[in-house]
Amino acid sequence: MTKSLAESQTTSDQQSNPDPARDSKVSAARVSVVMPVYNYADFIPRAVNSLLKQDFTDWELIISDNASSDNTEAVARAFADQDARIHYYRNQSNVGVCGNFNLCEARAHPDSNYLIGLPADDWLHPQALAKLVTAADTHPDVVLTHCDGFRMDGDVNLGRYTKLFRYVPAPGKHHELAMLYRNDYIPFQGGLVNRKLARKLYPTHELHPKHGLHDPELDYTSDYHLWLQLLSRGGLAYYIDEPLVYILKHERANTMPANLIPRLHQEVRVFEKLADVCPDEFQAIRIKSLSDRLARLSFLYMQAGQLADAKIYLQQASKLSPTRRLDLTIASAISALPLPPQLRTQLWQLAKYTRAALRRS
Repeated sequence: MTKSLAESQTTSDQQSNPDPARDSKVSAARVSVVMPVYNYADFIPRAVNSLLKQDFTDWELIISDNASSDNTEAVARAFADQDARIHYYRNQSNVGVCGNFNLCEARAHPDSNYLIGLPADDWLHPQALAKLVTAADTHPDVVLTHCDGFRMDGDVNLGRYTKLFRYVPAPGKHHELAMLYRNDYIPFQGGLVNRKLARKLYPTHELHPKHGLHDPELDYTSDYHLWLQLLSRGGLAYYIDEPLVYILKHERANTMPANLIPRLHQEVRVFEKLADVCPDEFQAIRIKSLSDRLARLSFLYMQAGQLADAKIYLQQASKLSPTRRLDLTIASAISALPLPPQLRTQLWQLAKYTRAALRRS
């Protein structure tokens, strides 16, 4: 679908303004696909082309460039010039990961039915939108329709995303909040949000006037926080047990092991933020989930030889844990030994591997 000269001029005007008002007289696409980008020019073509190949065609794509210093602008503009459904915006300055997500949402047509994120380094199966939208249309009381995905290392398929997790819901409509507290079984690019229901359940502009659906404190975990907010407030979900998205593993991805400690810190904040909206019957599992994250932080700090930090989180995890935990007891004992940091780390590693072997046996 090629743009007319007038449409191209409108897009050019919008690009000079970081927060343009969308023309509500223009008919809305059913699905707003949002793609916040920063220095991902090499990844964009595969992501956008996967959208162009969708069986479902009633979508718009919002590309919000967070003041990239590579040739992201040229790559994204070329796609926007070729297809009127693609809208490119460039931020005048970098507004952060969540700030850019929220600008994407603000730039989407206000009357689109659904919202889904497509990180520029990932891509979609050709039937992804068709299957997600069909399920969402069939179940209008569902706020979040989600699917599985494949984890990819280049062109190598590493297996299904949900295989990473112990707890995954059965296919179909569900409210598996306890499972979601334990682990994030919903890939960001596989979550289709019913915008009307989401605004009703989670009126973010009333609660947090300076941000939208994505909490600016949570660059690594804003999607997980959003899923938990929606389900904690009574929202229903629908799970399609099919891998319909592709999630790329690479050195700049937020999910890399180097980001594990900051991610866990943010997951701690997620469970703290849920305290006031968590239903009473789930408060115990929320507290246990919080304790589990604190324990993992303490173990990682112990492994890194950062004893002072390890002790802080050991104490917090032990205080919140509803039962006495052997791993916390062992870690506390090791942290109290007058040993050189390297020897203490090695002793903790030995204890951890021994415990894991015993659990497997």
